Amino acid sequence: MGRDEGPRPKDPGPNARNMQCMQRTGRNNRAGPHGHPGRTAFDIVGQARGDTLIEVLISAMLLAAIVIGTLTGLDALNRSTALSRDRSQADALAQQEQEVLRSEPVAKLTELSRTKNVTLNGTTFTVKTTSEYINDEKATASCSATTNEADEIKTVSEVTWPTMGAAKPVTESSLISPPPGTLLIVQVATPTTKVKGASVSVSGSTSAKGETSVNGCALMNLQSGEYSINAFKNGYVDPNGYANTNEDSSVTRVDYLVAGATIRVGYNLAPAGSLKIKAGPAGNEADQYTVFNPGMTEPRYFGTNGSYKTSLETPTTIYPFSSPYTVYAGTCTADLPTSNGQASNPEVTVPEGGSAEVTVPVVPLKISVHSGTSEKAPGELISGAKVKIVDTGCNTSDEFTTSAGSVGKQGLGFGKFSFCVSASNKKWTGNFEDKSPEGATWTTTPNGGVNASSVAQFYLGTNPSGSPTGVVSGSC
Repeated sequence: MGRDEGPRPKDPGPNARNMQCMQRTGRNNRAGPHGHPGRTAFDIVGQARGDTLIEVLISAMLLAAIVIGTLTGLDALNRSTALSRDRSQADALAQQEQEVLRSEPVAKLTELSRTKNVTLNGTTFTVKTTSEYINDEKATASCSATTNEADEIKTVSEVTWPTMGAAKPVTESSLISPPPGTLLIVQVATPTTKVKGASVSVSGSTSAKGETSVNGCALMNLQSGEYSINAFKNGYVDPNGYANTNEDSSVTRVDYLVAGATIRVGYNLAPAGSLKIKAGPAGNEADQYTVFNPGMTEPRYFGTNGSYKTSLETPTTIYPFSSPYTVYAGTCTADLPTSNGQASNPEVTVPEGGSAEVTVPVVPLKISVHSGTSEKAPGELISGAKVKIVDTGCNTSDEFTTSAGSVGKQGLGFGKFSFCVSASNKKWTGNFEDKSPEGATWTTTPNGGVNASSVAQFYLGTNPSGSPTGVVSGSC
């Protein structure tokens, strides 16, 4: 017999055993022995679902990156292909333009500059074509080269289009040899720029006409021989005021062209301006003026001898030098103010195509002519007395007739003068200098002296009759 172990405990059943198991593992929904919450089956399923969502999002992002990279590569490939296609079309257009140029007359190619638009497959291409003569030896533009070498025509066609981006334009160029002969290059310029559109004509062994390009050049291929050359542009003049350069004896009008040589001739033409010259101080009058600039070969003179006016306007034939003109009363350098005691000369700058105004000081002729013999027996102021003045430096003369003993407000330039006044076969002669705008300085003292207002007094002794100092028989 075995040992009696006593009564066994009653089996709690499967549910109780599960509960005990959960209590031992601390996974029930109550607080465990240390106060930690437990987790249910629902908690475990929720965590699994969250992990799956994150994985899906990450996968989607990776797929999007792959798709974007693929599309970017395809776009770059398409753009590269489009650029290559456009460049091929642009190159074809440039070559076609060069073929057209090679078939055109040489005269049409000289200093050419033209632009046209061509549309191909939805793309608009701009074709710009230029040409110029170049020197063979140094490949420099013949318009500015200094050696007389046989030249060629360099043509360049450049093609651009809107979608080219930073790519370089497509360029094609050619060298075209002109036919045998002599190359004449005529360049026209203003003081600041080249003149486009000036007409150039030559006549001689053959005749030809051309027009200057944007570089101011007209180029002509001619036979050897002697030619007359003229440049002209409407509204323009050369430095000496000529509209046609062949009217100006100081520039090249005729040239002999040697066979096989390159001859260069330059002219200056610029938009003509004008001058308004006023005699000063206000109210004075003058008849003639000198206008000069160092860029001129000789001075120009405006006004009419004996026609006295308070102001004068020149024709629109004044060349617009960048430096000022010197303007003064008189018709020779002997009348230059600085040569006659003045500190400076009147100066004025004329703008291109514009006008300018300058005031020129003149010296009034202040005289009073009496019929008597002296201040004590003055007689009357003579009307109709003859006055003759000779500018001894310029060898020019003026004649006046007095009115109530004076000659009005006629003014003279600065310089040296001889003087004569006569009436009724009696005359007085002497000399004076104009060195001040206030009046003359008499080197021969008038027989009546000079009063406080710088007016020279003359007595001729016609009525009452007599023989005042310095008066002799005769007429001026």
